[in-house]
Amino acid sequence: MLPNYRETLQYLNPAAFQRIPVASASGAPIRPGNFSPGALRSPGLWSLNFSLAKNFSLYERLKLQIRTDMFNALNHTNLSGLRTSINDPLFGQLLSTQGARVMQWNARITF
Repeated sequence: MLPNYRETLQYLNPAAFQRIPVASASGAPIRPGNFSPGALRSPGLWSLNFSLAKNFSLYERLKLQIRTDMFNALNHTNLSGLRTSINDPLFGQLLSTQGARVMQWNARITF
């Protein structure tokens, strides 16, 4: 992981990885690689979910609830989409983000 990946979006250093040599006749790898599937992880996610509700008593048996829910309430950018194919010219870059803030409001009447 590069320390300035949030500014450059370059999460992995391409110089730290090497392609496996291939046979010129068949194009098949000469030897297996030593990198297992799932060995790379994207940066972690950081999200704060928040909910706020207020109950009102309108009549003896009639009640109203007003509520708001916020997912990723602080709208923190969570980078994702790490390119892990060594043959990709964008190898090691983070090219997408997780969802932005989502808010929902609702009202509920109970009787």
